[in-house]
Amino acid sequence: MSTLNAITQSYHCLNSIYREGAYSNIALNDTLNQSSEEDKPLISKIVYGVLENDIFLNYIIKQFIASAKPALSVLLKIGTYMIIYLNIPSAVIVNDCVNHAKKIGKGAVANFVNATLRSIVRANEAHSFVYPDDPIKKASVMYSYPYWALMLLSREYGEETAKAIAAYKSDNATHVRINKTVTDNTKFEEILNQKGIKYKKSLLPDAYKIYGDVTQLTKNGECVIMGLSSMLAALSVNVTDNANVLDLCAAPGGKSVYMAQLNPTAKILSCDTYPHKLRLIEKYAAKMGVTNITTELNDAMEINPAFFGKFDYVLLDAPCSGFGVCYSKPEIKLFKKYEDVRNLASIQQKMLWAAKNYLKVGGYLTYSTCTVFAEENQKNISNFLTQNPEFALADLCLPFKTETKDLQILPHIFDAEGFYIARMVKTK
Repeated sequence: MSTLNAITQSYHCLNSIYREGAYSNIALNDTLNQSSEEDKPLISKIVYGVLENDIFLNYIIKQFIASAKPALSVLLKIGTYMIIYLNIPSAVIVNDCVNHAKKIGKGAVANFVNATLRSIVRANEAHSFVYPDDPIKKASVMYSYPYWALMLLSREYGEETAKAIAAYKSDNATHVRINKTVTDNTKFEEILNQKGIKYKKSLLPDAYKIYGDVTQLTKNGECVIMGLSSMLAALSVNVTDNANVLDLCAAPGGKSVYMAQLNPTAKILSCDTYPHKLRLIEKYAAKMGVTNITTELNDAMEINPAFFGKFDYVLLDAPCSGFGVCYSKPEIKLFKKYEDVRNLASIQQKMLWAAKNYLKVGGYLTYSTCTVFAEENQKNISNFLTQNPEFALADLCLPFKTETKDLQILPHIFDAEGFYIARMVKTK
């Protein structure tokens, strides 16, 4: 393993994320495809480590320098992360970061990187970093969670719950559901045991947490990767026999396919705004052997008269700020602002007001997001119900009891993606 090669590859990957807005998973996959097998684990650790700890790293670095050009900022974050978190000699880290700095600029650049990182090494060894006195600001630094988001969560849930949400980290397991058209629980567990794959049963009977490589399982079709909260959102629709179901924001198709498999007699129309997203749904449905899904282009924000009164169930898994899944998509914490939450809440309301027209009387509208902010969740639904008295909250029909009819899934409590689910019935 070459530390310098890993630093170089990580630098280029992080540069594309920070400075070009690339998605972390796509950028990292592209980088790994061009890297040696021995360097891949360290590259992955550096890239995700830097992204997950971005606020903390910035805070530490600013204790030693006032500012740095964007290109050097990325390199300093890499070096600081490695010094504090990785079991690699500090001298090696500093030396290799300096060698990479020589590729970026002249000798002064390398000297600047050398002096800064050596100062951070000394402070780390002396445990002399200084942290904010304010508890929310300190939590923002320690958990690398945006201050505005922590303040918002603190007002909505209280300070301790806000900190717990920010502190949550997944256990690196992959949540899967078995493909019952191919296997069952007994056969699936036999496969796992034969392959020596560590697993744990999920909250749902047809799902598991897998500790290890799942590609050998998904490739053969025994299971598909699907988060627990996403499964709960699809389950809560509670599709009945021969029902007409509309999935308004369906791509890439996970919830549509799951509903179709739960009730093969249902007729599911899966919609999205772009043709390439519909092709993703169709491809996934074909792979899973599902034949009761059709697709159609539709903008969920625009009222579509052709859909009026046609459906028994509508699922609106709305676009959102994504703060329920930011532990697995760290760029969310880097780029989202409070203004995005407000703008998304407005978009979600437009979608709800369009979706309400598509139900038959007695039909059900299920609303879900993968975020934890009340403005996108409870407040949206409360506002909708107040202004649309023909709708009322209905039971979620989940395999466990909930204290309220709607459900806010918090990551640290469920050990799952942060999600919100509300199910409403059209009474007249």
